[in-house]
Amino acid sequence: MKGLKFGGLILFVAIVSCTKTNQRSAAEIGISGTWKLKEINSNAYWGGPFSWHDIDDDVVVRFTEEGNYYRKPAGQPNYILEGKYEILPDNRLKVIASDPANAQLINYTIEYYVDGDSLILGTGRTETIIQEKFVKI
Repeated sequence: MKGLKFGGLILFVAIVSCTKTNQRSAAEIGISGTWKLKEINSNAYWGGPFSWHDIDDDVVVRFTEEGNYYRKPAGQPNYILEGKYEILPDNRLKVIASDPANAQLINYTIEYYVDGDSLILGTGRTETIIQEKFVKI
C-alpha cells in the first residue's frame, strides 16, 4: 500500500513538473534590447483619423532579460526605470511602475507587436498618441 502511494506521488510530481508554461521570455518574443522611437500613430484632433507620423525625438526604451523596462525621455541623458514588466498572453505587457506618484504601486497593461526590427507599443490611450513604433538599435 505504501508503494502504491509513493508511486502515485512520483507520478503526480512528474506530471506537474512537465506541464508547459505559457510564460515566454523577452528574447523569445523579440522585445529584449534597446529601441529608438521612429514613428507615432496619432490623430490631429479629437475624433480625427489615426495615421503614422515620423518623429525626430531621441526617445529610447530598453527591455532587459531580467524584466526591467527603462525609458529615456527626449532630451534626457539617462534612462529612467519605468518598472518591472511581465509578458502576458495576447501580445500584452503588464508593467508594475517602480516610482509611482502615490505610495501604492501602479500596474498597467500595454499592447506590443514585434515586426522584424520594429517594436510597436500601445500607449493605453484612445486619443492623441495611441501607438509608438521603435526600431532596434
